[in-house]
Amino acid sequence: SPNFSSPSCALILGPEAVGVTPSPNAPKRRSASQNVAGADLRLGNLASFEIKGWDFAVSYAVYGILGGSLDLTLVGTYLESYEYDAGPGYPALDLAGSFGTEPYLGQVPAAFPEWKANITSTYSRQNWGVSYLLRWLDGVDDITGSDCGLSCDVDAYFYHDLNGYFDWGNTTFSFGVRNLFDKDPPYVTNYADMNTLSLNYDTSGRYFYTGISMRF
Repeated sequence: SPNFSSPSCALILGPEAVGVTPSPNAPKRRSASQNVAGADLRLGNLASFEIKGWDFAVSYAVYGILGGSLDLTLVGTYLESYEYDAGPGYPALDLAGSFGTEPYLGQVPAAFPEWKANITSTYSRQNWGVSYLLRWLDGVDDITGSDCGLSCDVDAYFYHDLNGYFDWGNTTFSFGVRNLFDKDPPYVTNYADMNTLSLNYDTSGRYFYTGISMRF
């Protein structure tokens, strides 16, 4: 059988391609002499992130409690450092334990608590179960310091969630409530129009949900 080879091509940029503004009268980013122009010469990505921390989880189960079982789970994170280096000559910015503009997402404000943990307790029997979830975020301070404005810190936050399910034949009914006590998000100064940290804290308040799933 015959052999086929894919054609190849290469674009060689001359010195005119770099640092020369394309001519408005020439098509497809070319100079007045019809050579490729407007190439942006860069050495590479100069910014870098270095993140250190620990994740941990502990589970414990007790069986035979009123005919059911109790499961306890702790899942947590310790953020030792979250360093952003914009490039040579710039000081590294450590966001661990602080809140400020998220470098990776641009102008989006975010919190970086050193400690976060979820504690879940679930009681279940043969065809039903109920769970309670405690969400905890450690306190954070504004990365800009005391000149941040009216609100320069956020205390530790606790959220409480409940959910449950009930099996009836091949159908499962689920229900729950998130942010049980309708806790408001923290107020922080000069961070987007909402003046809060929507990536980390609930902004919709308490809400209920239900669901139905069927197995065939």
